[in-house]
Amino acid sequence: MESWEEEYRKVKTRQERFGIIDQSLNLNTPEERKKQKERMERFGTQQAPGDKEIWNPSIEPAGEIRPDTLHLYGVDYMSTKEILKHFDGFKPLKVEWLNDSSCNVQFPGPDFALNAFNTNCVENVENLENFENNKRQAVGYYADGKSLPIYIRFSTTNDVKNDETKPKDSKYYKWKKQQNIKNKAISRRNNKQKFRKRKNEEDE
Repeated sequence: MESWEEEYRKVKTRQERFGIIDQSLNLNTPEERKKQKERMERFGTQQAPGDKEIWNPSIEPAGEIRPDTLHLYGVDYMSTKEILKHFDGFKPLKVEWLNDSSCNVQFPGPDFALNAFNTNCVENVENLENFENNKRQAVGYYADGKSLPIYIRFSTTNDVKNDETKPKDSKYYKWKKQQNIKNKAISRRNNKQKFRKRKNEEDE
């Protein structure tokens, strides 16, 4: 199986060939992920306030591990497209949303999932049969100049969507709605400024 670096170079070459500008790909390069992992190793993984449940193994689902699927926590403000792009070098097949903060990402096989896990986490795993499947802090996803923290482990058969979870309650969609309203307000203000400027030029 090709490494993440090789996959990244292929994606980058394709984008350059077709003139595609993808800033998020530049920010999530193998070199940048390596730097993030080194910083995490140097300073340690800090527990975020209010996220005590992330590090409590007793609340992790006890189902059988799905070796071809990773479980992500902290994806509240990421879209399906952004999550797939984050793992682009590992050929992700689909995203299974569980709730507002969690999802599963399925890969073509266990090797792809393990490579994605080890590339994004400080703590590497060699054997899925003998390790503690707790959430680990992973390399963040860059968006709007910020690194969004992500926590990762292997999915289990108990990682399923809650029937009570509804799209209309999603923080992501509420956030997107707020962003759209904000962008429309900025656009209207800019249009008014352009109109006033053009009017003043005509009056002179």
